[in-house]
Amino acid sequence: MALHKAVAESSIEEMVTLLDSGVELDSQNDNGQTALYMAIRTNFEAGVDLLLERGCDVNIANNYGDTPLHLVVFKSNVRLLKKLLSKGALPECKNMMGQTPLQVAVAWNFKSGVQLLLDSGASAEVKNTALDMALRTGS
Repeated sequence: MALHKAVAESSIEEMVTLLDSGVELDSQNDNGQTALYMAIRTNFEAGVDLLLERGCDVNIANNYGDTPLHLVVFKSNVRLLKKLLSKGALPECKNMMGQTPLQVAVAWNFKSGVQLLLDSGASAEVKNTALDMALRTGS
């Protein structure tokens, strides 16, 4: 998990060296997290940008079914949300709790994220819908 270590240390130089040497871009740690997921989790945006430029898979879920898209929505990061969607992140993916990124955005009152996800084709009509969640939480 050398790439994960480089991400944890926020070392672009080490990431480039590893990626240039052919390290697996989408390997997962024991929690199912890819280097992309870890870079998002630690707010290492330069690392996120590098991994996206190198063509990482933006739809790999961790052991809980959370994808990088779930995480950027949870963190209310508009810039990374736009980047992931532009790289093919699936707005309809569900985690182990059955939540889509749209439902997470509603739960965390991430209004600009809700709009971006809807504009990207996310459905508000999924079972346990965003509307249902908003009514329960008073959002």
